[in-house]
Amino acid sequence: MSDKTNNTTGMRVVFWVWMGIIIVGLTVMILTPLTGR
Repeated sequence: MSDKTNNTTGMRVVFWVWMGIIIVGLTVMILTPLTGR
């Protein structure tokens, strides 16, 4: 497990990438109807 430090960093990067995608997606879904009016 000690030589798998890159795996942990990669998982952390993937986690933050998914968080960003979800946040952007939710923001777009919420703002699109408001701006459509």
